[in-house]
Amino acid sequence: MDFSLSQFFKSLLKLRRPVFRANNTGRIGSHGIALGCPPIPYDLADDFKLGNATVDHQHELIFHLALKASGLAKNPAERERLRSTFHEFGDLLKMHFTQEEQVLSSLKHPKLDQHRAEHQAMLGELESIRRRLAGNDGDWAYHEEALCMLNFMMGVTVGHMLGSDLDCALVPRAA
Repeated sequence: MDFSLSQFFKSLLKLRRPVFRANNTGRIGSHGIALGCPPIPYDLADDFKLGNATVDHQHELIFHLALKASGLAKNPAERERLRSTFHEFGDLLKMHFTQEEQVLSSLKHPKLDQHRAEHQAMLGELESIRRRLAGNDGDWAYHEEALCMLNFMMGVTVGHMLGSDLDCALVPRAA
């Protein structure tokens, strides 16, 4: 597979501003919520944080899973690990969207309804991909399957989190 999410992030860093900053905490993110997991050697840069420790940490975990999937997608022998990572990503995403909407609701955020609609559309797409994966007994070419998962993950991370979520974070800052 020619596409690499990590290469995309490196290009993004050159074009815009740092999405991540290094951390040497030896744990996931800066919040230590899931100490049993492998460490993520970065935190989201402050400009990309919403200001809620739980939501920001979930964003870090979601990015981490997308980067992990990008590495797994290069090797057809990793099909089951890639699928497992995708399902973990989806489960986290469902929980994250619920919590993020609660935070935005508590702030009486003016874009809550629009944001909730985006979440529902993404969850619909997630379920569609999951059904397609469940019905695939090897007939679907690995690279097509991997690209479908990575495309969705990239849409969530780069498209939604670095777009809509950041936009939602900036509205209260501007007020």
